[in-house]
Amino acid sequence: MKSADWGPVVDRMLDELRTDGPRAESYWAQQLAFGPVLVHALGLRLRTVSMVGDAALVRCVELALAGLGALPEAPEADAVGLRVLAVRQARALGWRRRATLCRLLHRLGATAPQQLGSAPLRMTRCYPLIGFRPDDRLAG
Repeated sequence: MKSADWGPVVDRMLDELRTDGPRAESYWAQQLAFGPVLVHALGLRLRTVSMVGDAALVRCVELALAGLGALPEAPEADAVGLRVLAVRQARALGWRRRATLCRLLHRLGATAPQQLGSAPLRMTRCYPLIGFRPDDRLAG
């Protein structure tokens, strides 16, 4: 993966985080926590560009880390959504995503929480994940 391939996506994420509020934050937090590639693209960006003190990005990475916590307990949570979230959490934990997100927080000048609670209720809305699909690049 080259950072140039994902540069526009990271730029769009940063723009939306600074302007769109909680919905964009939840969407991009899920992409960082559960998506296969975006977290690495952001890591590449942080190696070349310092974003220390970027409050919107820190909140998003913290929310992504919280999304890897225990499943939320809420009566209004959809059982299908919780199942999708559980599958995503299991896959991301297998990828050691918590450690990756903690490293990102460190590069942003923030510290990761010592203990994770349950995922915030707003993380139960499962957005489609974006990811690298080599076939798409070849077709275009």
